[in-house]
Amino acid sequence: MSRLKDMTLDELSAALKVASGSRKIGRFKILHRQFERKRSIPILASHDIYLIPDIDAPDAFNNERFASLFRVTWRRIPKPARDMMLDSWKTLRKDPSRPSYLVPHISLCLKWHGWTGFPDLREAVFGSVITPTQSILFYGPIIDQTPEQHVMEVIAHELAHVYLGIEFLRGYGQFTEGREAKLEEKVTNACAKKWGFDMPSLYKWFRSDECEDLCMGVIRQYKLERKPEDFAKDNTDGSKAVDVPAS
Repeated sequence: MSRLKDMTLDELSAALKVASGSRKIGRFKILHRQFERKRSIPILASHDIYLIPDIDAPDAFNNERFASLFRVTWRRIPKPARDMMLDSWKTLRKDPSRPSYLVPHISLCLKWHGWTGFPDLREAVFGSVITPTQSILFYGPIIDQTPEQHVMEVIAHELAHVYLGIEFLRGYGQFTEGREAKLEEKVTNACAKKWGFDMPSLYKWFRSDECEDLCMGVIRQYKLERKPEDFAKDNTDGSKAVDVPAS
């Protein structure tokens, strides 16, 4: 293992190609996780939590800023909730059937996987938990320009999704017919607010001209496609959704 830790990115990349060609799945997974650690920014290295730069654009965003804000946000979450998430991630890492990426898989993304639409500004995309306890993705072009206070509130919101998905394994975060998405968002915001985060301030900012200008600027910069179905109505409580549904 000490040899593995000493390997450079180039050496790990070469070893990954060999392992992939030989179909040694176990070794490939070990090498891939170490490759991700090596190229990533530690958030809580002692707990194997890293920020993974976008593979296609590793230097596109201020990853150091985001990692720092994530650490600050994490420390503000009550210890019992933190411990529950850490225990869940440790369990997932021991699952031999899980993918080869790090758990949790935290990343500032340039593109949403397989998704090209950009929602109505009333439902601006900031972050998403694709699976409640594994992939926590944040849309880099927007997060990079969002005020620090609101970035931490978005992070808290996504971590509340993770926490609630663990606490209520049956019935929360399950993408099934009849799922009450709006209710889920309300419960998630209430959880983050209980942790001490100013969620009303975040949603007030979502409705501001500053946020609208930011989102429109990203649409123009990245020439993002907007579809008629993306233009949903405001939530009944007047809030805006933070998450984009997983594809």
